[in-house]
Amino acid sequence: MPVTADVLDWIRPPALTLATVAGGWLIGRVLARIAAGRMPAPGPDDRHRWLQAIGVVLQARLPTWGVLTAVWLSAAYWPLSPQAHVLLDRVVFVAAATSVTLALASLLSGAVGAYGELLAPVLPVSSLTKNIVWAAVATTGGLVILNGLGLSITPMLTA
Repeated sequence: MPVTADVLDWIRPPALTLATVAGGWLIGRVLARIAAGRMPAPGPDDRHRWLQAIGVVLQARLPTWGVLTAVWLSAAYWPLSPQAHVLLDRVVFVAAATSVTLALASLLSGAVGAYGELLAPVLPVSSLTKNIVWAAVATTGGLVILNGLGLSITPMLTA
């Protein structure tokens, strides 16, 4: 049975999407490996603690960011309506902004815990302090997401 042009037209968008998403994930994994290889080894010296924390965050998040980028790029393969493109753009934006916000929140919360002990060794940093930093970053990220979706955040900030 010969393959017709209709069958090829039907198979092309899913195949290209699958290849793009797999490529995005693979690029993310390669970049995560490169980032991990460039991080200094842990040692008794605390000078490189920031770089190690950034390396851990990047290693965990880069494959996800690669997939999100690939999903956004894959929209070009599909005959979507303008409303569907806008919806896809917003969904990818919310997912990416949430991922970046959570990465920054965990990084800064960990930094407060790690460097708080160095700055004031007598007073340990409580989990409340770390949670306040995490919540402040998460709230800021939530406001960025709402603003990116077209909602006015000025009344929320005023209140």
